[in-house]
Amino acid sequence: MLAQGMIGSKGKHATLDTSTMAVYLGAFAGGALVWQSFHDLGLSTFITLAAAIQCFGYTCLRLKISQQRSVAGISAQTLIWQAASCAIRLSSTTWLQGYVPVDGTGDWLYQALDVFALVILLNIIYCVFKSHRSTR
Repeated sequence: MLAQGMIGSKGKHATLDTSTMAVYLGAFAGGALVWQSFHDLGLSTFITLAAAIQCFGYTCLRLKISQQRSVAGISAQTLIWQAASCAIRLSSTTWLQGYVPVDGTGDWLYQALDVFALVILLNIIYCVFKSHRSTR
C-alpha cells in the first residue's frame, strides 16, 4: 500500500506523491516526538499507540478520498459505527474517568488522539454523504 500511494505513474517516469509521503513522515515524526517527550512509557502506552495508528489509518483514508475524488468502496455504516464508538470512548475517558493509560500519555495525548480521530471520521462521513455522494 505504501508503494501504491507514494508512486504515481506519469509516462515512463515514476513520481513521488508528496501528500502521501507527508502523512507518513508526519506519523513518524509524531511517534518520535512522543517517544522523546514521555519518559515513563510502559505497557499501557500500547493503548495510546493504538489510537495513534487508528488516526493514521483514518488520515490515509481521507487522503485517498481527496486524491481519487471518490468514496467508492467505503462503507458509510461502518464509519458511522466507528464514530459512535470513538465518541462513547471519548466521553468515558474525559467525563467518567474511564480507563486511560497510567503513564504520561494518558493525561492528554490519548484524549487528543480520540478527538482527532472523531473529527477525521466526521469529515469522511460528510464526504460520503454530501461532497462525494455522486461517486458512491
